[in-house]
Amino acid sequence: MLLLLIALAFARGVYGLGAQSLWWDESLSLQRANYDLPLVLSNKIILTDATRQLITFDNHPPFYFLLLHFVVKLAGQSEFALRFPSLAFSVLTVPLLYALGKHLCDRRVGLLAALFGAISPLYLWYSHEARMYTMLTFLGLLSFYTLLKMRRPEPVEGLTRSQGPSDYAIWSLVIGHWSLIYVLSSAAMLATHYLSFLILLAELVVFLSFIRNARWRRVAIPVFGVLLIALPILYYGLSSLPEGKVGGFRFIPLLELLRDVSNSFSLGISVQAERVLAVHWVFRGVFLIGALAIVWGAFRRPPSSNFQPPTSNKPLSALIYLLVPVFSIYLLSYVRPVYLNIRHLILASPAFYLILAVGLVTIRKKWPLVFASCLALMVAGLAHSTQQYFYNDKYAKDDHRAWGEYLKAHAQPGDVIVVDPPHTAQIYHYYADAGLPWTGLPRLVSPDEDTISALEELMAGYERIWLAFSGIPGWGDPKRLPKKWLEENAFLVDERSFHNYASVVQASCFLTNPPVLDTPPEVQHPVEADFEDKLLFLGYDLKGRPAAGGQFLRLNLYWKAQQKMEEDYGVSLRLLDGENRLWGRADRAPLNGHYPTSQWPPGQIVKDDYELLIDVGTPPGWYRLEMVVHDGS
Repeated sequence: MLLLLIALAFARGVYGLGAQSLWWDESLSLQRANYDLPLVLSNKIILTDATRQLITFDNHPPFYFLLLHFVVKLAGQSEFALRFPSLAFSVLTVPLLYALGKHLCDRRVGLLAALFGAISPLYLWYSHEARMYTMLTFLGLLSFYTLLKMRRPEPVEGLTRSQGPSDYAIWSLVIGHWSLIYVLSSAAMLATHYLSFLILLAELVVFLSFIRNARWRRVAIPVFGVLLIALPILYYGLSSLPEGKVGGFRFIPLLELLRDVSNSFSLGISVQAERVLAVHWVFRGVFLIGALAIVWGAFRRPPSSNFQPPTSNKPLSALIYLLVPVFSIYLLSYVRPVYLNIRHLILASPAFYLILAVGLVTIRKKWPLVFASCLALMVAGLAHSTQQYFYNDKYAKDDHRAWGEYLKAHAQPGDVIVVDPPHTAQIYHYYADAGLPWTGLPRLVSPDEDTISALEELMAGYERIWLAFSGIPGWGDPKRLPKKWLEENAFLVDERSFHNYASVVQASCFLTNPPVLDTPPEVQHPVEADFEDKLLFLGYDLKGRPAAGGQFLRLNLYWKAQQKMEEDYGVSLRLLDGENRLWGRADRAPLNGHYPTSQWPPGQIVKDDYELLIDVGTPPGWYRLEMVVHDGS
């Protein structure tokens, strides 16, 4: 059964692992992974706006990025490769949940906890991110589990201390084995995320409960060793915190925090809580029963069964594992808010699943039908949330891949790309860099003054300016200065938005010179066609080399308004061969509708950049263009 759960966790996680594009946080992971080792270990992030560099310090220690550095060296930097470590740690958490559940209670608790870990929508979400959160969860769980194993290791069959010094040496070796794993996993946990100190705090509470047991001394040395490792890491983490308030972090009331933890640990963040409120209350009820069973010692079976009743406070450690991080992060908010969303408490999620498992086993003892109903509802809710994650676009990550493909397809030689804000330059180079000139705005230093000067230089040096904007990080360009300035001083001719549930990704194109001409142009291919004495077509320019299949045919179309028009016309271009077979078609309003024909005064000449995508597989040869002017409606 455990192997099936592990296989399920892997199959579900590997499905669509590289389907979504990287979002901003993941791009920082890629950036740090591509540094050389000393720079990875330094915690530095070097930002650039193509004119200067700004060195900042990451809020996360280097261990995860060190691992990702070697992954990139071995497997490349595709989305799949970058996210695979997150998936691996998510899957490894499943058998560890079973092991801890079995150690604290019995196999049934272990299997149910492993089931929740295997189908957790929260674990699915973060296993599809090239970030450290599933690694942190696994290492925190491993550290906590080995701490408990040091106190009460599994007995070696036929071995007791009374059998002699050599046998006792073997017993000590078993304890030393767990001690070594505890120290290494705790050190790795602390070097992965600074909030892992919340797990360490929970472990100290559990350790203090050991003191009543005569065997606590054998745990003291590795625990104090971990503390010695933790102190310099904690000092460095505190000293590197940015001064002042950090965007997105705020004081969070306790009830709001508890509701967010409950909803996120149960059905994840890929479902609207109010739509599945009944299922959330089932999770809360089962959790409450499990917590009460642990506290009151109600989780027992008759002595004739194989169940080993909790003769110590071991099951209470699961509550400590959950509650100490949650309440600590709440109390810290009075000093400095540190909770942004559930990723900052995902490290405590294994304890939640263990307590749920205890609750279900407790219900099963007295009310088997209620147990079956609760389990069915919970699994159905988890399946629904998983389905929403995969198939509801509302929960998709920022679509930088589509943003980049659109930029690469439509930006032309002679254009310049403005990456806004420059903090997203790594994403631009990963998805959109086609070798055209680029710059980052607002500037990283003196943003307002330098940004306006840079835009004025771009206006003088290029025909078109593409603005590649990402809404994350929100503090990167809160004023939207480049967009506002270009809207006032340039001419918008194209704009595409790629929305998701959290932000906006947008590509906008501006002409540096207005498309309205004062004098008749020199047209490369003059053609006079009069459309109802309202619109006169003057001809077209074929831009660049003749295009091939799968490429854009780029033209300049020239128009003249012969009278005031009430209609907003559209223009359809068709590429036909000698046998009237269609090999490409485009249909849109002049200037993409940003300057509709109803606004053209009589006598005005307008130049329109037009693109027609030629079908893939179009054979070389002579073709003709057919134009249809139609009512835009």
